[in-house]
Formats: sequence, C-alpha cells, structure tokens
Amino acid sequence: MNLRRLFYFTTLAEVRSFTRAAKKLHISQPSLSYAIKQLEKNTDTTLFERHEGGVILTDIGQQFFNISKELLAHYDEALTEFETIKETGTGTISIGMIEAVKNWIPTIISDHQNIFDNVNYELYEILNPAEMISSLKSYHTHLCISNYLIQEDFTAYETLYEEEFAVIAKPGYFAPSKKEVSVAELEDVPLILSPNKYLTQQNILQAFNEAKIKPNIKLKVEKFETTCTCVEAGLGVAFVPKNFILYSRFKELQILKPINPTPVRSVYIVYHKNRTITKSVAHFINLCKTFGKRIDLTSGQ
Repeated sequence: MNLRRLFYFTTLAEVRSFTRAAKKLHISQPSLSYAIKQLEKNTDTTLFERHEGGVILTDIGQQFFNISKELLAHYDEALTEFETIKETGTGTISIGMIEAVKNWIPTIISDHQNIFDNVNYELYEILNPAEMISSLKSYHTHLCISNYLIQEDFTAYETLYEEEFAVIAKPGYFAPSKKEVSVAELEDVPLILSPNKYLTQQNILQAFNEAKIKPNIKLKVEKFETTCTCVEAGLGVAFVPKNFILYSRFKELQILKPINPTPVRSVYIVYHKNRTITKSVAHFINLCKTFGKRIDLTSGQ
C-alpha cells in the first residue's frame, strides 16, 4: 500500500474537496485525482461519492479512513521511535573498565542522564587487556577505559589523563605531618602489591628499581578495594592510583606522595573505530574526555 496515497486520501476525506485538499497537499488537482483513482482501483471499491460541492466518504470509505488514520499514526510513531534509536541505539551503553575508575564513573553516568534520561548502562570490570580486546571486537562493550594502551587494527584510543600513584597507609603509620615519602624509605616497609599479571605491579616495581632498592612484598592483592581494607588492617602500605583513592570511601587512610621517583601511569578510553557510534555513546565518550582534562597530574582534581 502506497503511504503517500493514503495520506492524500485522508486529507481529501477531512476537507471533502479536491481543490482544498490539493492546495493543502501542495500538489495539482489532477495529480490528486489520479492518486485517488489508483487507490480505488487497488482496493477495488468506491471510497468517495462525488457531487458538485465536493466529495463525501462512502460507508466503506469511512471504514477505510479509520483504518488509514490509525496506520498513518503508527507510521509517525515508528519514525519518531527511529529518531530515538539513532540517538540511543539499543538504549543501553556497555562499558568495560578497570577498577580504578569505579569511583568516578557514576559522575559521568549522572551527567549523561541529564541529556539521555532514557538510556540504561552496563558496567563490567575488565582488568585483562585481552578480554577488553575481545569485548570490543564482539560488540559486547561500546567502549573500554584501561591503563593498557590497546592498539589493534580495529580500535581507536585517546588518552583520558595521566595520574600519579599515591602511597596509602593506616592512620598513624607515618608522622601526621608527613606528606611525601621517598621510595627508598619504603625498603623495609611491608608492601601490599598487585599480582604479577597486572601493569600496576610493573609501574611500582619500576619505581623501586629506579630507587635501586628491593621491595619488601608481604601480600599480593588483585583489587584496589581489598588492598585498602588490608592497609586499614595494618598489614602494610600500598601504592594505588591517586584518583582511585581520592574518589573512594577510604578517607581516613594516610595518603602520601611517593617521590624519587613518583610512579605515573596513563589511562585511556578505547572503542571500535568501525562501529557506528550513536549520539548517546559519543556524548558519553566526550564526558569522559572532559572529565579527564579536569584531572591535574599532581593534585588529582
């Protein structure tokens, strides 16, 4: 069924005049007459009774008018829905992320909802770069935030920010006035460290190597959250990304700046460069980039 002819038909039925309908539709009267004749031919029925004053619907025409109006209304709804789909895609944004961003990502979601209030979100902690690559390649995630620089032929990436590591300790472990600690001072201090498979461990061990000392590793912990609870219990000190601790609930821990050297790492946002990005996902990425620009390398703000 030709939707354009249905629209012509419903307009003519409403104004009951070929002249007025043609004018309203911005077409010639012969074009309108031809379209209605073709519609009547296709439906094998008479839809209008013609008279000198114009036209009126036949009984069948009235029923067809009711059906046509409903069909055109659904068509308009479908177009409106399609515009929404172009904005939001499936209506869900899936994000793969390292643990260190878990404390600030809710702020991004909150800001995003101010614009796209009908979007849902899925957050996945993905610590392994191979798993991130797989999730992006399979379209399981729209984007990933990682401290690994993921460079595949199908990926695009941008640096969100660089951040220092902070040394955290149980309150009173160091003098309250102490704000910095050299890596050399930590030679014999019990150290809580990430497992071998993570880049974070390499960042910290590199700092000890530059300081020409050997760390006193007492405990290896996978998650920063667990690391903080172990530090709270007095099991040792730890290096954690500064932005993780600043945005966390662990406000009572001593936070010191490690110096000579100060370990620093980069955090990236990665996405599939060949995947169609909806306006909603693009806005989320831009919010993350804007947030990253606000984070100062030394202050963490």
